[in-house]
Amino acid sequence: VVRLKDADVTALGLGVGLTHETAPPALVDACRTHGLNLLTVPRPTAFVAVSRTVAALLDEEAEHAARQALEAQRLLTRAALRNDDAAILRQLSELIGGTVEIVDDAGTAAALVGRAGTSTVVQPLGLAARPSAWLSISTHGPLHHAHRSAVSMTVSLLTLAHERRRESRSRDRALRARALALLLQ
Repeated sequence: VVRLKDADVTALGLGVGLTHETAPPALVDACRTHGLNLLTVPRPTAFVAVSRTVAALLDEEAEHAARQALEAQRLLTRAALRNDDAAILRQLSELIGGTVEIVDDAGTAAALVGRAGTSTVVQPLGLAARPSAWLSISTHGPLHHAHRSAVSMTVSLLTLAHERRRESRSRDRALRARALALLLQ
């Protein structure tokens, strides 16, 4: 049981009715102690039927996660259309149920939404080799697949917004420098 649990096995199926009429008490105790689910499968039930049912449930779970991720992307994209980083942060905070903030390179929180948690993820924003801001996410548990997808989408949207602002500032500086050069001629 310990080796199965160490191998990330989540359940053990035991056929009953042939060698064992019921699950051996020592096996039941070991599974309970180590947190391994024990499923007893009556002799008339084909193991292939159990495998198919589990596969169908896993497919259904994966499809549900994909639908959640798609919906999260749609909501985040709608928030990004407001051209307001705080709107994106609010949407992500609502989706993951945690705290979301942008922290600049001085360590100052530029925007903060939500409440603190116990698990923190930090992602760099921008395309430069040395980022000037980071997205910090704090939740009360691990991020699920749809949540990780929402975080990735948020990083992309915020990076796009930050890069557009940086390019705009750079163009404005170049334009002002050119105008000044023309005035001084």
